[in-house]
Amino acid sequence: MHKNPSSLSPASSRPGCLPAQVVAGVLTRSAGPRRLLHDTGIHRERISTMAAALDGTHLVTASTDGTVRLWEAASGRCARVFDCRNSGPSGIFISPTRPRMVTAAPLGWKKIWNLADGKCLAVLTDHPGIPVHCDDTFFYCKQNWIVHNFLDKKSRDAQRSEVILYNIDNGERVRAFPVEGSHIVSLKVSPDSALITAVN
Repeated sequence: MHKNPSSLSPASSRPGCLPAQVVAGVLTRSAGPRRLLHDTGIHRERISTMAAALDGTHLVTASTDGTVRLWEAASGRCARVFDCRNSGPSGIFISPTRPRMVTAAPLGWKKIWNLADGKCLAVLTDHPGIPVHCDDTFFYCKQNWIVHNFLDKKSRDAQRSEVILYNIDNGERVRAFPVEGSHIVSLKVSPDSALITAVN
């Protein structure tokens, strides 16, 4: 368990849960196998993940078609489309109260987006770690690797891991917490962003 830097600002409460009918409405509007490809108001392929955004007033969905869509919860209208086709999204992470979103790709690419205007703030192609959490200041990644001792063939490989904090506005690496002797399986951040708990 590690404490974050003292510069961490407490995060506000997490976005509220969206009504089930809102989620169902978005899923109904998402593309089925016979959906016309020129219909730009829907996902062309299945939805892979979703999250609440902007204090629960919106829903964000990621699809295997390489796009992420921002939906108005009240109307079900698609408000914005984010193009992630060069790094198809495998995960989305939303800032609790700020209009920031991080999309993650299987090969390690990460993108930071402004939900307010749809602009991509940063494309991170050489930033290690798998995103697991996001607050109003940072997004948190875990990274696992194995160290081989080629000089001593009898020695066992050593497991290493670390928790990496990146700035939510520009992707700058802020700090890393090393974890020796094991790999991180799960990572949780307290609601006030004061504590990071890594399960090995």
